[in-house]
Parts: sequence; C-alpha cells; structure tokens
Amino acid sequence: MSDNFFTSIPLAEDLFAQNMTLVGTIRKNKADVPAKMTTAQGREERSSIFGFCDNLTLCFISYVPKKGKVVTLLSSMHHDTRVEGDDKKPHIIQHYNACKGGVDVMDKLATTYSCRRKINRWPMTLFFNMVDVSCIAALVIWILNHPRDKSHKQKFRWLFLASLGQQLVEDHIGRHWNVLAT
Repeated sequence: MSDNFFTSIPLAEDLFAQNMTLVGTIRKNKADVPAKMTTAQGREERSSIFGFCDNLTLCFISYVPKKGKVVTLLSSMHHDTRVEGDDKKPHIIQHYNACKGGVDVMDKLATTYSCRRKINRWPMTLFFNMVDVSCIAALVIWILNHPRDKSHKQKFRWLFLASLGQQLVEDHIGRHWNVLAT
C-alpha cells in the first residue's frame, strides 16, 4: 500500500524489479498519469478506464464514483479489468480499500503527535515526516519488546515520545556543555 504522496511509476518499477508490488492512489497532477484519466468531464458515474503497460504489468485505473469526482490508482499487482457489484467498482479499488487501513493509521498517528512545522522547504518537510514515522516505528518496536505499562495508558505514547526526544538530545547537550566548560 502506498500513500498518494509517494506513489509513482519509478517507485513501482523499482519495487517490481525487487519482486515487490505496489497498489496505491496516485495524484492526478503527476506527469506519468495520462490526461484522459484525470478528468470526470464527459464520463458516466461508476465508469472505469483501465490503462496497461505490458512490459511492467503496471495498471492505471481511473474510476468515477460520482459526478465530478475521479479516483486514480496505480497497481503493479493487478493486470485485469474485473468490475464487481452494483456500483461497478473495479477489483483493484476493492483490494486497495480492504488494505489501506495501515496507511490511514500511520497518517493518523503521525498527525496526533508531530514534529512538523509549516515550512515551504520540501527537504525539511520530508525530514519532519521521516522523524514522525521513525518515532512511530520506535514505539511499535518498543511495545513488541516490552510489556505495556497499564498505569499511564492514556498518556503512554506522549510519555514514550518525550523520553525518546530526551534520549536523542542528551549527547548533544553533553557535548555543548563540555565545549562551554573549556
């Protein structure tokens, strides 16, 4: 599963070369997305357009769930045009909807306690996102290796992040004090 911020053809190609697949929504403004798939104008509700790239088994899909709205997906896992149900929803979208929970949970966790700041420099935005995701990964690893402390259940994540932040800056603070002392 991939968030639309990361989904791209180069990523799908790289993952496919390593025997991994990708299914994710793709932003309509990406250069790789055909213009015909980004517009709902002149298309019926519940209609789909499929686009295939045979040599890479990539599949673009453009689905119009309601008037004026288009959903675009990229998949290196699927290579068919199956549509199911009364809403004629493509199998690829149903698979994505069934599995997207992990990405949504990660986004929710990352926005609850975040180090992000409003900034126009994309390297800093990427760095802040990497720190947020790394903190979530650290918490998951810690929980799997240690029993949870039930007494602070409501504040557990906040306490963990505060402790992690303190541990990350201790060495820097120690070096700073050593420089000032000399």
